[in-house]
Amino acid sequence: MSNELLFLIEILTGAVIGMVGWYAKGIKDEQLETRKELTNVQINYVHKEELKQFRTEIIDLLKEVRQDIKELKDK
Repeated sequence: MSNELLFLIEILTGAVIGMVGWYAKGIKDEQLETRKELTNVQINYVHKEELKQFRTEIIDLLKEVRQDIKELKDK
């Protein structure tokens, strides 16, 4: 093979390797962003569940207070 043909093959090989690396970096960046978004969703879900539990506890306490007031009024 001529030197020009070998040089052209080396340039094309380097270009393909560069394109694959660029593509892989893009996929890695997207994966990191997706992981961050998933973490935020998980955190929001945990906070929602904690708020639901807190709300339920407050409602139960209010029911107890109302019952106590009712009992005091009946005495």
